[in-house]
Amino acid sequence: MNRSCTGSKHPGVRKLQRLLNSRRRMKDIEAHLQRLEAEAQDERSNTPEQQLNLKTAQNDLTEEFRILSKERYELWTHICKVPNDVERTFLENRYYFGMSMKEVIDSMNYSEARIYAIQRNAVKSFCQVFSKNK
Repeated sequence: MNRSCTGSKHPGVRKLQRLLNSRRRMKDIEAHLQRLEAEAQDERSNTPEQQLNLKTAQNDLTEEFRILSKERYELWTHICKVPNDVERTFLENRYYFGMSMKEVIDSMNYSEARIYAIQRNAVKSFCQVFSKNK
């Protein structure tokens, strides 16, 4: 593969971004499911059509959550294969756990400049692992 691992076009980079976004989406789904559950308990939602619509929405969201969970697990297994402990920790914190860069800097106890260097190397390492294991 001739594409650079640091370019946004590399499939590994796109997967890391998807991993980061999926965490946010899963939180949104959980909140939406809670709202639907509360709505289903509301006496004003007792018509069969309303109940069917609520159940369909719940099923759709639950399926999306399941698909995201599976994809997150698969990407986490790629992160686990990154050989460098510091890079792997960065990838887990930033992309799997969804920490902001400030939170990553604070939790890893490195300078900001060092964290950005770790990020570059970690993304390259992830792309290499991802390309080998596709």
